[in-house]
Amino acid sequence: MRRATWTLASLACLAVAACPAPSDVTPIIHVDPRAAQRLNWLAKLSASSEPAQPAVARVHVMKEGEQLGGPNAVGRPGDLVLENAEVVFVVDQLGSSAGFAESGGNLVDAADAHQRKDELGQMFSYFGTFPRQGVYETLSTGGDVDGAAWIEAKGRELYEPKLAVTTRYTLHGPDRALLVETTVENTGDVPIALPSLGDAVQWGAAEKVAPGKPRGFKGAASGPYVGGVGRFVSYALTSTEGAVESISGSSWTDTAQRRDIKLGPRDKTDYARVFIVGERPDTSSLVGELTLAAGKPVGSLTVVTSAMVTGARVQLLAEGATEPMTLASPFTANVPVGRYVVSVPGSPSPASVEVTAGGEAKATLRVDHGRQLLEARVPLGPLAFLGAWLLGWSVGSMAVLAKAANWDRVLSSIAFGGTGVLFAIVMVWTSLRLERRRLLESLSLAERRM
Repeated sequence: MRRATWTLASLACLAVAACPAPSDVTPIIHVDPRAAQRLNWLAKLSASSEPAQPAVARVHVMKEGEQLGGPNAVGRPGDLVLENAEVVFVVDQLGSSAGFAESGGNLVDAADAHQRKDELGQMFSYFGTFPRQGVYETLSTGGDVDGAAWIEAKGRELYEPKLAVTTRYTLHGPDRALLVETTVENTGDVPIALPSLGDAVQWGAAEKVAPGKPRGFKGAASGPYVGGVGRFVSYALTSTEGAVESISGSSWTDTAQRRDIKLGPRDKTDYARVFIVGERPDTSSLVGELTLAAGKPVGSLTVVTSAMVTGARVQLLAEGATEPMTLASPFTANVPVGRYVVSVPGSPSPASVEVTAGGEAKATLRVDHGRQLLEARVPLGPLAFLGAWLLGWSVGSMAVLAKAANWDRVLSSIAFGGTGVLFAIVMVWTSLRLERRRLLESLSLAERRM
């Protein structure tokens, strides 16, 4: 099966998610549209002198004990598993449905093949007006001579029985991206119209990201892709045509790759997209994978720090860019070639590093532990509000009681208010001490691992 010039041959630019701070937005990374050479580039980056073994994907029925972990995993025995050495996807069986899907045959789990922790809700075809979608009646599986494996779901549109819908999920051996192709065919004798062709995505435990948008955004977006970053893994969805429009709510996104579809009798049309699983819960893994998928060269970047707080992320700002990518532990990634400014919260000065095609670059950062302690997230706001409320209450009470010449109660009010303020101070001090201990333990652990 033709791979749509590996799904990204017409992709002119792509972008990925931003760093964790709420004010951060998505960096845009431009790549050249080419045939994918992911396996070749990974072989160049490997330290082994032995030739790379042919990578293959496989499809099989899930057995008991093969379920994925993670907060949103719903795959169960009887579902179909599509996997290779890098990623694993689960398509649910017929006779079942998850979330807002009306049938089985849809993507319900996606994870890194090593961690096997899913944070995706689900993804299913969406035709512009909720709940219009494909309702599948048969599932088939197979493999290709190039090492790819696939699942094909066939059925009809929810409201138009004469509108046949076929969706094929294809995974190639070396890839972290799932190619999803849907064909819609009018088998009837009268024209049929659809508002749009796209997908509905429930992001589950992953937080939405898109080019030029703050994390967790809501509303309309238009750009190279939409995605999500979780605690264990990251995701990106992009069309093979290089652009996708979407509308998002609190935890969902509806995409539209084409609009105002009109199919005459016996007419058919199709659309294709790729769903990518990053190997880390950061945006640099998405950038690197999309770059590899587009056939553009990458290089290896390793960031070494004196110590890092558990869960902290390094920021990578490409030359000429205004928005940083993030890099999570173990702080090694394949990224597009170019110069980067590398920084981390608590670092007195950033580092600059050049990443070359197939090369191995390293950046070293000295982390200021004191600044990290000062920047620790301590719940000062609620505690300060409590102290201010108690102080204001006691002062107001004293004024009223003094006017009434009830001095005994004035003294009692002073004592009560002072106790409240002292309580708030003690709580703040205790929180700071606990946070300091947690950070020091984390820093000590990180130093031992270096």
